[in-house]
Amino acid sequence: MYNGFINVLKPTGMTSNDIVGKLKYFAKKYSGEKLKFGHTGTLDPNAAGVMLVCVGRGTKFSQYVTEKKKTYIGIINLGQTTDTVDTYGIVEEARETSLKTEEEIEAIFKTYLGKSKQIPPKYSAIKINGQKLYDLARQGKEIPEIKSRDIEIFGISLLEYNHPNITFEVECSSGTYIRSLAKDIGSDLGELAHLGLLIRNKVDNFSIDESYTLEQLECLMKEGIFKEAVMEIDYVLDRFPKLIIINSAEKAYLNGLALAQDRIQTKIKKDISNLKQKVYNENGQFLGIGTLSLDENQNYILKSETQR
Repeated sequence: MYNGFINVLKPTGMTSNDIVGKLKYFAKKYSGEKLKFGHTGTLDPNAAGVMLVCVGRGTKFSQYVTEKKKTYIGIINLGQTTDTVDTYGIVEEARETSLKTEEEIEAIFKTYLGKSKQIPPKYSAIKINGQKLYDLARQGKEIPEIKSRDIEIFGISLLEYNHPNITFEVECSSGTYIRSLAKDIGSDLGELAHLGLLIRNKVDNFSIDESYTLEQLECLMKEGIFKEAVMEIDYVLDRFPKLIIINSAEKAYLNGLALAQDRIQTKIKKDISNLKQKVYNENGQFLGIGTLSLDENQNYILKSETQR
């Protein structure tokens, strides 16, 4: 049985669910196993790049991967707006563009650094009243008011300006829509705009250079060495601190009981900043994600949040 995450190179033209379906098909075809796969957040069908897919017990930990930073390379096409805010939509408006300087563009980029609010595009997987926005948009139904959401831009840089196209790289928080970002940047430049090419080249520390194509993954399954592509669950959750509990407390922990501080082997600092921890037994076996909290005596207690 395989448990963990796979760094998949998603091609354009496929949805995130298509990728999951392909992997399930390969597993059934070559090993006869009905493996459980899931994605860790959607990537636009027309975008390509890194997509972390969870397999087996890794599916229990997908929520922690969706929170990771993402890095994209995109192209802003000035001069037109489309209904989908990318090149695959219907042109809504077009007009001539004026030549910009790189300094102008970079000055606008700087205004996006840090935390801000963003309104997602109407063609998105966001659900309102149980319905995905892109389903409503495709059916021509009235789109409810889309609320803005909190995003953060950690870095954004100009890679190339070839009028009327701007190639840029951006590192951002989960939930950031690069299509909306492209449109907003264009607007700040006094232009109509939509997103052209989009490539996700990193999810946290997992890069496109280390990703597997579907063809490569099919070959690995066919040869019976698919495990080579599967990263351990705790390896992917590297941003959480490691905490060790005594072996005699393992059963109680896995049964959902809170552990007192004297059953935790790792010394806990009083000013700990991250209450979520990767929990291991004394033998080095990963047990899951646990959460620390303080009891009435200001001593830490540990409770399982997600088990392996």
